[in-house]
Amino acid sequence: MDLTLWPGDMVGLQVLPPADDLAGWVRTLVGLQAPAAGRLALLGRPLAGLGERDLRGLRQRLGYVPAVDGAGLLPAWSGQDNLALSGPAPAAGWAAEAQRLGFPLHWLAEPVALRSRAQRHALAWWRVVRARPQCLVLSVWPWCLPGVEDLRWDVLWADAWATRPGVLVLCTDPPEGWPAPLRALLTRSGRFNRGQVEWM
Repeated sequence: MDLTLWPGDMVGLQVLPPADDLAGWVRTLVGLQAPAAGRLALLGRPLAGLGERDLRGLRQRLGYVPAVDGAGLLPAWSGQDNLALSGPAPAAGWAAEAQRLGFPLHWLAEPVALRSRAQRHALAWWRVVRARPQCLVLSVWPWCLPGVEDLRWDVLWADAWATRPGVLVLCTDPPEGWPAPLRALLTRSGRFNRGQVEWM
């Protein structure tokens, strides 16, 4: 994978068939497995030859949600306890922050295991954004799923873009079929050209 992604860059990749291993792409992009050929550099650092300590430090600067049912959350923990893993409590308090983002307050107190798949992904993205990552890897679209439509995604994404992270979008569909919020974001930031990736 010949790709160098710097903070503030935005790149969209349409993963062509066979695309049944989208999770494998994500694992490669976050340094959990090596690319089969080529090279991969994130935030200006080539992944080849990095030791485990350096890779771990690099991953801590990345924000992504695994495309699995648990979305990387601890199911027996409450929503608030999971969110607290990404940093100190919001200055205005958890309740005020949940209301600002449109999250129901009982999601904070109840175990994550009680949430639907879409709701878990929404909580996971809130946790990712709170960590203020330098690079976001997007491969799931929780805002398209039932049960999370009323959340303030516009506010959450505004929080995410405030620090100008590098953004890498992975999808098996052509850009025309992408969710409207993502298409709007890419339209402002760059373009696709007949399936070829262009820097955005």
